Amino acid sequence: MARASTLILLTIVVALSMARGENFSIQKIVSKLVSVPEYQYAGGPAPSLRNHGNSCFLALEVEFSYQPKTEADRYMDQLLFTYYLLLNVRSLQHPNGILLMGSVMHDAICARRERRSVMYVAPSTLDRFFQGRVLSSVAQIVYDIGVTISKEGRCVALRSWKGQGPWWEKYSPLSGFILNKNQTPFAPLLWEDYEQIRSEHN
Repeated sequence: MARASTLILLTIVVALSMARGENFSIQKIVSKLVSVPEYQYAGGPAPSLRNHGNSCFLALEVEFSYQPKTEADRYMDQLLFTYYLLLNVRSLQHPNGILLMGSVMHDAICARRERRSVMYVAPSTLDRFFQGRVLSSVAQIVYDIGVTISKEGRCVALRSWKGQGPWWEKYSPLSGFILNKNQTPFAPLLWEDYEQIRSEHN
């Protein structure tokens, strides 16, 4: 019954999107541990190296496509990506796991396949929820990941890492722990690889 409900929901989302002349889809979700980039600069204090706990960020990357039916809709603004990360940890307070949630608004999305969005979880956050345990693999951290794409308050695409539909709706998520690229040391890197992030002042 749960699987049938998921298929119905996915069908409704796709049908509504196509009816409005849009065609969004999420091809895949990738998660990986990435080292903090090192920058060289002159003057000021020497950078301190993190010598305890976890030193890597957890990157959550989404590959998606936007293929409108008309040339007039070639560019899309204000597309909201919401990420749901179910941590592979259990506690008395969270017997079913801890769900983190974060969102990022993208602008100037050009119609094309293989577009990418990314968000990150900081090493300090991993330390917090795993009680300082050093983590060396994604499997130790991630139980599942979900992503939705929304336009003007309506969902136009969704996907789960394990392909089990919108399981995140059963949880009470914690916000503020998943960061967009501009909130991390990766902000100036790989501008051509990821979608433009909408400024809070726009």
